[in-house]
Amino acid sequence: MKKLTAILLVLPLIASADWKAGVAKIDVTPDYPVRLSGYGSRTTEHEGVVLRIWAKALALQWNDEPPAVAITIDSTGIPAVVRDEVLKKLAAAGHKIADERLAIHSSHTHSAPHVRGYLPFIFAGQTTSEEDARIDRYTREVTEKMVAASAQALDEMKPARLDWGNGTVAFASNRRLRNPGGFQNAPNPAGPVDHALPVLRVNDGDGKLRAIFTSYACHCTTIGFNKIHGDWAGEAQRELELQV
Repeated sequence: MKKLTAILLVLPLIASADWKAGVAKIDVTPDYPVRLSGYGSRTTEHEGVVLRIWAKALALQWNDEPPAVAITIDSTGIPAVVRDEVLKKLAAAGHKIADERLAIHSSHTHSAPHVRGYLPFIFAGQTTSEEDARIDRYTREVTEKMVAASAQALDEMKPARLDWGNGTVAFASNRRLRNPGGFQNAPNPAGPVDHALPVLRVNDGDGKLRAIFTSYACHCTTIGFNKIHGDWAGEAQRELELQV
């Protein structure tokens, strides 16, 4: 993988006294075989773990307004029904979060376990009853873990300072090449592409880094084996955490 470089301008949002923030992370790597999502060509459950995968939660509160929670997860995608279940379970645990104040952001890695309800036709009925049971088990477990990470972040909110910036990273490319018959999955240097890298930085009241939230418009499809991995987004997270 090429080394990622970014040009970044960071601007202060507000003084620390008006914001509170809490962060948490939890490992969502299964310890049992399960079908991976993202590629319909796979025909078996995963064959090992190369990089562990995570759910992370950032809880934010401005003055006396209700808190908001952003969850990031190494997953191909999280369906609305799972998001609804997260909201219900948080409320049952004493953390009633308004619908518009919960956001779940999947990295769209194609090397994470399948979550029931997302890409429902990817396996075209080719799973066994035992594989279906393990997909359902993982869906329940990952739901509970997103709830646990969110609750921990909400419980541990402290005064914080938020800064934001917009950077540029140039490795994303367009892969929709027009041909006489329509489009093909091939490099298209002339096609539209988004190289923007928005970044939110959260420091505690003493100026210590607590969290970085960022987003980049590029599919996590740099690897294609049948093993668990966070793809380039997982590697980027790991590298960032090593620098702290």
